[in-house]
Amino acid sequence: MSSALWIGTTGLTASSKQLEVIGDNLANVNTVGFKAGDTCFASLLSRSVAGTSGNNMQVGQGVGVAAITTQFSQGSFETTSNSTDLAIDGQGFFVVKDDDGATYYTRAGAFNLNKDGYLSDMSGYRVQGLMYDSAGNKLPGVSDINLLDTSSQPKATSSFNLGMNLNADTEVGEIFSTTQTVYGPSGSSASLNITFEKTASDTWDISAELEAADGTIYPAVLDASSLDSLVFTADGQLVNGDPADPDDLPLNAIFSFADAASPLASLTWNLTDNAPAITAYAMSSRVNYASNDGYPPGSLDSLNISGDGTVFGYFTNGESRNMAQILLADFIDPTGLQKEGSYFVETSASGSPILSEPGGSGLGSLQSNALEVSNTDMAREFIKMISAQRAYQANSRVITTADEMLTELMNIKR
Repeated sequence: MSSALWIGTTGLTASSKQLEVIGDNLANVNTVGFKAGDTCFASLLSRSVAGTSGNNMQVGQGVGVAAITTQFSQGSFETTSNSTDLAIDGQGFFVVKDDDGATYYTRAGAFNLNKDGYLSDMSGYRVQGLMYDSAGNKLPGVSDINLLDTSSQPKATSSFNLGMNLNADTEVGEIFSTTQTVYGPSGSSASLNITFEKTASDTWDISAELEAADGTIYPAVLDASSLDSLVFTADGQLVNGDPADPDDLPLNAIFSFADAASPLASLTWNLTDNAPAITAYAMSSRVNYASNDGYPPGSLDSLNISGDGTVFGYFTNGESRNMAQILLADFIDPTGLQKEGSYFVETSASGSPILSEPGGSGLGSLQSNALEVSNTDMAREFIKMISAQRAYQANSRVITTADEMLTELMNIKR
């Protein structure tokens, strides 16, 4: 009879533990990246009793909580306005480290750049991945992702493009000028002034000068091997080389600046490689297109993170480049991970982490401007809560009934 009391007690304890897990799941229904727990029960060791036929019979000794497992089913996504908020669509965990270097794994991708430039989560733990150098080359070794000193280096202008029309009705001796900004090796700007003077009905001579930021003028000299004038056909098309002579190749115009103080030593006007059209139609002279391959230095303006974890930086000079790549970790048995708050910790049961880029090796891809919400199913949890409550009541009845039977036994002798 006393065994029934203890068996009922095991049922009460198991149901209480189940209710704790249910309560934790419901308490974290709004926790980003939370994975719900589930209670697994197991019958306790049975006790053998002798039967009337001589056969042994077994009576169970109650129930116990065998394990509390984590459900790693995919949670739904919530859209945010923060480009560094990330959700994993599929398997995998973000890898983060605390200030002591301890490694944790999480599905919560609410990241931001802290004051020191580290990509970190709400607890200040630093996201792990691969870094790129200033030239956009991936560096070896997994490390903290830091974007503090990231900038775009300047590029000196070496060539430029012009697409324009020179008025065919202009009188000989008329001048048309155009200006565009070019950049020196340090990123300092200068103005390239190009002048076209009509010297014949079909010919325009070319001259140029470079005006530095301090106002100093540096005259340009056209190289002997370059084009030095623009000659047009009667229908306004540029003649650059002899179409009948395959050895007479089209030429570019190359400007040289002999003064050592000049911001640039030379500039090439691209007139051969997919160059924009230069025409001489009977319409006003105007520039239709102007560009060059130089740009000034730039500071980081905004970020974008692609599905494979690549962090793209957009700079104030209009340039963009790869700056880092976020890595994900996977485990042979994720259910073997140990929970520590919103994080998971590697154990011998989980196996060692396998790091890879998102979208590869069976890992999920990343969704930027999104967070994975808790995978707690409220309807399912309430049903389990009713089941736990009824199990608790039933085991309570076992205990009270056994107590009443013992009371009757004690009352046999009065």
